[in-house]
Amino acid sequence: MSRPGATYWHDTFPRSRRPIYSRFRGQTDADVVILGAGLTGCACALSFATAGYRVIVLEADRVGGGATAGSAGIVREDLDASFVRASAALGVRPARSMWSAVRRAALDFGAALRRLGVKCDFAPEDLLSLAMSGTDALKFLRRDYQAQRDAGFEPGWLTAASVGTRTAAEAAGAIRTRGARLDPYRACVALAKAAADRRASIHEGSAVRKLRAGRKLVDVPCDGHHHHVLRRTRIAGAPPAPAPAASLYRRHRAVAGRGAA
Repeated sequence: MSRPGATYWHDTFPRSRRPIYSRFRGQTDADVVILGAGLTGCACALSFATAGYRVIVLEADRVGGGATAGSAGIVREDLDASFVRASAALGVRPARSMWSAVRRAALDFGAALRRLGVKCDFAPEDLLSLAMSGTDALKFLRRDYQAQRDAGFEPGWLTAASVGTRTAAEAAGAIRTRGARLDPYRACVALAKAAADRRASIHEGSAVRKLRAGRKLVDVPCDGHHHHVLRRTRIAGAPPAPAPAASLYRRHRAVAGRGAA
């Protein structure tokens, strides 16, 4: 599990090899502005830059130094959620689409790391969702397992004895799904470099506190200096931000999605 404030992956990376990117200054235009240079932000930057878009990445602190550095280092091929509950809330077809999209993204991500030759200890790893104790917990997990099977997915089921043999944990049962482990900070640094090599502009120490949306353009004041402005329509990524910035982001998220496609 990840822990707020933990930076294990960052701390195990040689200090002398940690990248340094400049603070954003001046004023410019971009096709895509990505807020946050964690693993997701850098992967998006690489995708957009490879497709030929003018990309700028704004990171309030350091590349990969936030949630990425404190994450569990796991890539899931499914959502970390209940398929039964998702189906009840959204319908079976949307839930199936969500699970399928996550699986495709996980497989594509692994393929991209291998294609780029990223050395981040990426390797397949089984993931277990445990029913720790109690008949109700076991029944619900079995129900979720069967719902995933009925939807066309192929999770495995482990009995209490199998869980104990494989993990030495005490559990009533478990769903086994595929995934992978990796060093997320090393992956993030490598993806940032690959994006920069494709002319993405990455900037650290460049916090964005609010967005100003017009009918055709979005102004992105950086660090509160109104002359440090990026003007464009597509915005990807959403860092922790005050409500006004988040609401503006939601208004333009569909545009970013069309750009990614």
